[in-house]
Amino acid sequence: MYKYNAIIIIFVLTFSGCGNKIQPGNLPDVKDEIIELSQAPIVETTSLMGDGLVRPQFDEDTQTRLTENLQQAIQNFHLNPDSPDNIIWIARHTAYLWRYQDAIFILTDGLNDYPENPKFYRHRGHRYITVREFEKATTDLLRARKLIQGLPDEIEEDGAPNAANIPVSTLHFNIYYHLGVAYYLNSQFDFAIDAFIDAYKVSNNPDTKLSAADWLYMSYVKNNQKDKAVEFIDTVDTNVTVLESHSYLNRIKLYKGFISPIELLSGDNDLDMITQGYGLALWYELQGDKDKAIELLQDVLKTNYWAAFGYIAAEVELSKFENQHNSKIKN
Repeated sequence: MYKYNAIIIIFVLTFSGCGNKIQPGNLPDVKDEIIELSQAPIVETTSLMGDGLVRPQFDEDTQTRLTENLQQAIQNFHLNPDSPDNIIWIARHTAYLWRYQDAIFILTDGLNDYPENPKFYRHRGHRYITVREFEKATTDLLRARKLIQGLPDEIEEDGAPNAANIPVSTLHFNIYYHLGVAYYLNSQFDFAIDAFIDAYKVSNNPDTKLSAADWLYMSYVKNNQKDKAVEFIDTVDTNVTVLESHSYLNRIKLYKGFISPIELLSGDNDLDMITQGYGLALWYELQGDKDKAIELLQDVLKTNYWAAFGYIAAEVELSKFENQHNSKIKN
């Protein structure tokens, strides 16, 4: 018996290559069936520039791997439907397929039975950021923050493990960090500062320390506290080894004057371009070179990796520049 309608709905929405329509109560046995998810272009959400954001077309190997991971998550739920973590993993693997609205639906359904579980709010808050609903994200993450007060922290397993297969983040860190991101993207920089300070304090390794430090630095800058930003970033140790946060490490090295802008943009993939490009755009803006900052932000949006926080932040900045330009024309 299926406890969550969301799990049935996810099949109804995504199952293809099957002659019969799937109805609730007639769900295929995931132990024997292979899920085939349609890759037809579907607008998942709308950008801050007003453009429809479409799910990407995966190559065959990636599509197979991600789909099989979702299938395994659903099978784990069949084996233990009373585990809230099994619901969360279905939502997470659904989101890795860029099906963010479906993931939000699953987490919302799960909250009907687990309204005091902070993990549901943490993950739904993250996905509300992805779909550009910052107020909803803030509400969820504030709820998660309240629910973890007085509770011990715990490691949060990665959906896509790093090369060393060592998780670097924790539940408490991710709640504070994503809350800071939601505030930052909504231009509530004073609240973002407080959240990133909390994230920095609970960080227990260089990867999370550097990611929290970078966003905290940017929040100080955006909050017109440039002296505080410099004072803080000077205390951050960059002579460290990281497993994941290479882009953040390089950005902080740029802020500290240890590397040049050309050295920063040395990444070889879209995600590096987004993370480093946004940081460099902020740096150029601080130098008074607004045109170069805008050029870099536009380059970030050309990647179309629209789920990345740096991509969303670039949208925020460009929409502000566009509004300022339109305001000048009207006046």
